[in-house]
Amino acid sequence: MRLKIVGTLQGPVTAPVVTTDKLDAIKMLMHLLKEAGIVQGAFDVNELFDRDVSDITRSPMALHLMLAPLVGSTKIEIDTAATISPRSPEYQTGSSQ
Repeated sequence: MRLKIVGTLQGPVTAPVVTTDKLDAIKMLMHLLKEAGIVQGAFDVNELFDRDVSDITRSPMALHLMLAPLVGSTKIEIDTAATISPRSPEYQTGSSQ
């Protein structure tokens, strides 16, 4: 990927979470770049997915370590109390009984 900083860095950036899924790691990396105001140039998605999963998961972590002192950092707040069960009565239409 060819990265380009347009203007000044923005922040704070969100600390990435540990994942073993390639797609989640790539989405985290793209989100982190967007948060910081860094534009990624054209790139071949297949080249990105052909990389080893450990390389992809380390990239957002390494980028966050470099950006945090410059723009600040926030942690992801996971609200488990707000999750709704798929069997919740508010989602039942009665037509499937």
